[in-house]
Amino acid sequence: MSTSTGWKAEPDDQSERLYSLTLALVSTQVGLTKEEIFSSVRGYRLDLEKAGGLGGDLTALNKKFDRDKEKLRELGVQITPGPNSTEGDADYRYQVSTDTFNWPEKTTISAKQLQLLELAASIWDKAALSPEASSAITRLRALTELGEVSLTRAVSPRVNTIEPSFSPIKRALEDRVQISFTYRKPDGSESTRNVEPWQLIHMNGLWMLLGFDLARNEPRNFLLKRIHSKVVRTKVPISLPNPSDITQAKRELNELFAKNVAKLRVKSGTTAAMHFETHNSPDGIVEVHYYDLALLAEEILEFGTSVTVIEPLELRDQIRKTLQAVVDNHA
Repeated sequence: MSTSTGWKAEPDDQSERLYSLTLALVSTQVGLTKEEIFSSVRGYRLDLEKAGGLGGDLTALNKKFDRDKEKLRELGVQITPGPNSTEGDADYRYQVSTDTFNWPEKTTISAKQLQLLELAASIWDKAALSPEASSAITRLRALTELGEVSLTRAVSPRVNTIEPSFSPIKRALEDRVQISFTYRKPDGSESTRNVEPWQLIHMNGLWMLLGFDLARNEPRNFLLKRIHSKVVRTKVPISLPNPSDITQAKRELNELFAKNVAKLRVKSGTTAAMHFETHNSPDGIVEVHYYDLALLAEEILEFGTSVTVIEPLELRDQIRKTLQAVVDNHA
C-alpha cells in the first residue's frame, strides 16, 4: 500500500502467511471465521484491502486460503471445524486440530532448547518474519524453564538475503511459475533467461538458483549476483522437478567449487587477513575455492594491495582487466 511519502507495504510471503495463520488458529479456543482470518492475518489482510474489504470480490482470496489450507495439511497441520460448526454455515469457524498439533499437557522447553530455537529464528538477516510471526518466540518463552540466559544472539551466524532477486524468485518458487531475467556472464555479455525455478540454495557464501533453462533445455545453476534485471513472473505453471536432478545440480556445484582453487598471499594484520582467515598460515599464503573467477576478482579488489594473487594466472588477468575497465571509464 503506497503512501504520500513513497513507502510501500512489504510483499506477501507464503511461509510467513502460513506461520501467522497457524499461530492465529492455535491461539483460538472457539475457532475463527474466514472473515476474521482475512481481517487479522497479514497476508490475507493486504489482499482484502485491495479487494475493497469484505464486501468486495473475494474469489482470489478464497482460492489463496484454500491453497494455504492444503499446504498446511501437507505439513502435518490439520485444520478442523470449530465447535458447533457445519460446512456451509455463514458462521463456520476454523481451528487447528489439537490432537495432531498441540504439545502434550505440561510440556516445557529447557533454556538451552529455547536458545537453539532463537538461533534458528535469528539466522536470517534482511528476511526476518513480521512481528505477527515472530511472536511465536514469545509464546515459546512461556513454556521455558527459567534460570539461564541466552547468549546465542551474540554469536549467531547470518544468512544474508540482500540480493534484489531473492524475494521475487522465492515467491515464484512458492507459486510454481516460470520466470525470466537478464543474466550477465563472467565475460560481461548478457542474455535473457527463461527458467523453471527449482530451488534457492546458499552455498559457500553465495545465493544460487537451481532451475531448468528452457532455451538450453537443461538444468542450470544461476548466481543471484549475476541477475541484472527485475525477475519477471509468468503465469505458466511448472511441474515439480525430479529430486535426482536437484541432487545432480548440487553435486556439480560442489565439484566445481572443489576444482577451482586460487592461491593468495595476504598481508598480516589487515582486514584481508581476517576475511581470508590466514591465522593458520604463518606466511600469509592461503588457498581459496571459488565458483566464479570474475566474482573472486571483484572480492580481492576490495582489499587493494593487501592481497597478491599467486595463481591462477587467469585470476591475475581478470583483476588487470577489471582495473583497466575502471581507468577507461573514468579517465
